[in-house]
Amino acid sequence: PGRAIALMRDPQALERRQQLLQDLWELLGGRRNRRFDYVRKALDAPELEGRRRQATEMLEVWLSVWRDALLQAHGGQVPPGNPDQSQQVQWLAAREGAEDLGHGLRRLDSALEAIESNANLRLALETCMLDLPYVDGERRRG
Repeated sequence: PGRAIALMRDPQALERRQQLLQDLWELLGGRRNRRFDYVRKALDAPELEGRRRQATEMLEVWLSVWRDALLQAHGGQVPPGNPDQSQQVQWLAAREGAEDLGHGLRRLDSALEAIESNANLRLALETCMLDLPYVDGERRRG
């Protein structure tokens, strides 16, 4: 509920979330060079702390999607964190399966932990991009 309230109070935060979700869906089908370009562009804040905040926000949003997909793959009856993304989450759960979704979730979480531990930001994000699966196939837009 706290995140939902924060998004309601800050329309720009809601726009950033929507953009991050769109980026995720596009990157899952994108080649590695596109993913590295994305990391380069994602690190465009002038100061290091701003780049860390951007990366943390991105990974937290993506983690919530991966969580929803993993729960979906296991047939969980827990309310999703991203109800507006239900079609895409169902697509991801069907394409990847629980084991691969668990790996993706761990990879995203590991990148987030590395960033919070002051690891090299670019290296943490590029490694994460290498480890995220390439998900081919037709996607429904929600």
